[in-house]
Amino acid sequence: MKKLAIASPILGMLLATAATAADLPIAPVFAAPPSCPAHRFQGFYAGLNVGGTAWTANRTDQDAFVSEAATYVQKQSGFIGGGQIGYNWSRCNSLFGGELDGDWTNASVTTRFLPNVPGVDARVTSRFPGLMIGRVRSGLVLDNLMIYLTGGIAAASFRTTYGLVTAAPPFAASTEISEWRWGWVTGLGTEWAWSERISITSEVLYVDVRDREHQRLIVPTTGAAPFLSNFTHGDSMWISKWGVNFKL
Repeated sequence: MKKLAIASPILGMLLATAATAADLPIAPVFAAPPSCPAHRFQGFYAGLNVGGTAWTANRTDQDAFVSEAATYVQKQSGFIGGGQIGYNWSRCNSLFGGELDGDWTNASVTTRFLPNVPGVDARVTSRFPGLMIGRVRSGLVLDNLMIYLTGGIAAASFRTTYGLVTAAPPFAASTEISEWRWGWVTGLGTEWAWSERISITSEVLYVDVRDREHQRLIVPTTGAAPFLSNFTHGDSMWISKWGVNFKL
């Protein structure tokens, strides 16, 4: 009986504690936040790129300066390389961003006319030194891979030389047209997050540059009278390049 009397106060305390605990509110259980893989591409970035270009130059000699009044289609492939800088906004599995690209290329092509006629050197040489692009990107992110569409404006640099030399009658004249022209760009690409700060990119772009007419005063070096000649230039190119981006 003595043991029971001692245990009764202890039992009462335990029951009171249990009753008090039962009255306490139950803490809510929160679900784990959803995974948002696009966040790994969020923010400023800068990088480098290399690749190749397939360039088409349309050169129209309206006044038959070097050969005949016609449009000469010149095609050439070349190396392209440069850098880019941009910013991405992310929303879980989607992404929207803007990017500026600057690239150098070594594409150059020469078309010769009447190459088998002695004493005649008539040619058109076109060069494509560089390209600037400003564009937006919009894509979906699956795990660490982003697939995106891109489009915007482009500015391309060209240098075109028209030249004609004949032995009989003696005649020599040439003119060079250096220009930057505006156009548009569209394409698609992928970007793979190799680490938290480094990603690998690959993309294919198509650039179309608006036509422009030029009028030049041709001054022959052989003493013939100067004359005006008119030309029209149009260009387009496919670009495939690979790059690496570093988050800033």
